[in-house]
Amino acid sequence: MLSLGNSLNSKRSKGFRLSSLLKLTDTRSTEDNKLSLLHFLANVMKNKATELLDWCDDLKVTREAAKLDIPFLLSSFAEVALGVYKAKKVQEKIPGTTAQPFADALSEFLADAMTTLEREGQVLREIMTSYVDTNEYYGEDVSLLGQSPQWIDTMVTTGNSNSGIAEMETKCENFFISVVKFMTLYNNAKDENEVREKQMQAKARADARKAGKNAKAEVKEQPKEQPKEQPKEPSSDEASAVPPTEPAAPEEKKALPVPPVPTKPKINLQQQIAMKAAAKLKQMKQKKQAAS
Repeated sequence: MLSLGNSLNSKRSKGFRLSSLLKLTDTRSTEDNKLSLLHFLANVMKNKATELLDWCDDLKVTREAAKLDIPFLLSSFAEVALGVYKAKKVQEKIPGTTAQPFADALSEFLADAMTTLEREGQVLREIMTSYVDTNEYYGEDVSLLGQSPQWIDTMVTTGNSNSGIAEMETKCENFFISVVKFMTLYNNAKDENEVREKQMQAKARADARKAGKNAKAEVKEQPKEQPKEQPKEPSSDEASAVPPTEPAAPEEKKALPVPPVPTKPKINLQQQIAMKAAAKLKQMKQKKQAAS
């Protein structure tokens, strides 16, 4: 809590009043007005200081201490002390001869009453001393409360009350009440955090399911390819009525025509000699014609 306050206020305070704990609910989130600084503190303790989550269980006794009304307790003791003191005054005025039996009974009563008053005064003084020390340890103002042990001594000896008791009713609140109030506020904030966390988890699951449904709907809306029609198989009656046909033979691929390669005619030996003789005669005729 001290570290959190120093971080928010940019200070280095050494402590804080217990009454400041009750103001944690006054600081609200700007995004969600239902979230207070106390919700944040409870969440930090859950995530980083799990050993402190059940600190309220260690302070159960404070609920009983918060029921203690210090001003009423002091006022009641003051009334008893004043009654005993008045009885002593009455005893002093009783004549010893005419009312001796009453005087003896009153003396016996006062002796027992003073013993009881002193004993109870000592117990009350110890209670108030411990209470003052506890308040001072936690930094509470004990300027008025610290005088209460001396008031008790005065009540026992003189029967006089003190005006500080009435003043205490308005200025000194039982600080255990502040502790109990803070315990209640903290437990409420912790429970609200758990409820909010469950709601967020449920919302996340719902969003995930919705996103899945939307994705499936988009897939369904996409056009599907039409399946090719398969040839219908004839029924048993049609198969018996129509004679089976032989499967057609596969068509043979026709080879492209290859142009013929020209070949020289074969010449035998006689033809070769005749051709050479004819060529020789042709040359001789050409020479004669040229000479004439």
